[in-house]
Amino acid sequence: PLPQRPPCRSSLMLACTWARGRYVRATKRALIGLSSEWQNGFPLPQTLPGRLHVQDYCRHSCLHTRPATTLSIRSRCFSLRQVMNSRFRSPNVNYSETMSTQSLSTTHPCPQVKTARRLADEVPFPTAVATDRGGVIPTAHLQALQDAGLYGIFSTESVGGSNLSNADRDLIIEALAGGCLTTTFIWQQHAGPATATALCDGKAHRYAAGLAKGETRGGVAFAHLLRQGAPVLRAEPCSDGWLVSGTAPYITGWGDVDVVLIAARWQDSVVWGIVPGIESETMSASMLELAAVNSSSTAVITFDQHLVTTDDVTSVVSFESWLESYRMGLRANGSLALGVTGRC
Repeated sequence: PLPQRPPCRSSLMLACTWARGRYVRATKRALIGLSSEWQNGFPLPQTLPGRLHVQDYCRHSCLHTRPATTLSIRSRCFSLRQVMNSRFRSPNVNYSETMSTQSLSTTHPCPQVKTARRLADEVPFPTAVATDRGGVIPTAHLQALQDAGLYGIFSTESVGGSNLSNADRDLIIEALAGGCLTTTFIWQQHAGPATATALCDGKAHRYAAGLAKGETRGGVAFAHLLRQGAPVLRAEPCSDGWLVSGTAPYITGWGDVDVVLIAARWQDSVVWGIVPGIESETMSASMLELAAVNSSSTAVITFDQHLVTTDDVTSVVSFESWLESYRMGLRANGSLALGVTGRC
């Protein structure tokens, strides 16, 4: 018989390039923002530990300028500058150092990361599709996160939190998003009030301990700050604090949170304050119906001269300084998409 012809090296390179290109493109979308392609009927294959090497490969391919393997073609590698949206790049951030920290955390995850991976597979993942279609998050999902101490990852140790690095927090978000995006999306909103009250020097600091334990659960309303044109949520100073009027277009987890950290514009500044997660005479909610993650209980909140007392104000900062910190925190949004695509 004639000897078999060895496989074509060029064909092998093309196949590797094609496969690597798919992961790079998926992760590029993830780093820019939450992918809108997640739907109720997404495939639900293997458990989380079995696919971690895929996520690690994605991080390496997109976050480092060197090729991941000898078969990679350098021209197909996305540099960090190409991957990240230039509009949100911060000129004051050392991205190379940040990515090195991310790689180290991926190799040596903290105990909370391992807990999140186990929890994702055992609790939310088996009912993830039913949860998204059901319209309501099961109470047991959020309770399991509280019992595991994962509400505390956004708080400092001084108030009872874990004081984790950004890299470890990102890995925890990825792990939980791979279990149930909707549950993770509600839980992640907790980062806003937990961090703000923990770092606050005023009387709003009294919320910090409860938020660190998950006994008080929080949400946020600040996406409107990025809108063009006149502010949709405004604050005016008064003798007791601030009067807030206007609309907060998106508050996730309404009905599942106890307090909400809101952001209202005043001249060139942003007023941050804590408001209760219930309706009142000066604060009304209208629920939204979403095409995906509908169980996230997202609402539009309308404020009519709602008083945020001085005791409930966490900070008043310039808009430019807030935008700088916002840019630095965008990586966490990509973790949601990385977790979902890693499960597929």
